[in-house]
Amino acid sequence: MLVAPSCVLLLIVATLVHYEALRVLGFTLPLLPMPSRAKVIVLIIGAFAAHAIEIGLFAGAMQGLAHWADPAAFGSAQPLDFSRVLYFSAETYTSLGYGDIVPHGPLRLLAGAEALTGLLMIGWSTSYVVLTMERFWDCPAPEVANERVLAGGRGLPRGRAEMRPLRAQTVRPWRRRRRSPGRGRGAPTSLP
Repeated sequence: MLVAPSCVLLLIVATLVHYEALRVLGFTLPLLPMPSRAKVIVLIIGAFAAHAIEIGLFAGAMQGLAHWADPAAFGSAQPLDFSRVLYFSAETYTSLGYGDIVPHGPLRLLAGAEALTGLLMIGWSTSYVVLTMERFWDCPAPEVANERVLAGGRGLPRGRAEMRPLRAQTVRPWRRRRRSPGRGRGAPTSLP
């Protein structure tokens, strides 16, 4: 049947849509003449738009396959209208799963593929947002972060470039000191 190839095709298309959306955001955000925190808001809106496109792709495929293969694929005698299929697609993509609309037959495979895709794309967006916030978020002066790390605190949020010197300066008490050759285990110790 057409459901399995449709699943593979939708996985590929959703990945490409998400990749291109994040790539475009990555290139255009540094060029925008706005404060850094506003760029993070633009990124969130862009990620939401990418997810909405992907949900729409799965909803369209589900509507088409249900109409072509089995009009009663969602348990009713008549095919569902697009708004209900879009609702089902959104709850499946986000792995919410209320259970008020349940696919039957081969469309269950497409619903499972959509849930897996949604989990991966939401995780991808989350990691990208975190990396972008590190890049654009306003950080305290490096001196404040140095004092806090050297004093035993965890430090303040910093960009990756500012973290490199801090790692070299932190004291690592869990590292053992090297013993001198004459003072190993079992070696006699001389008293002063």
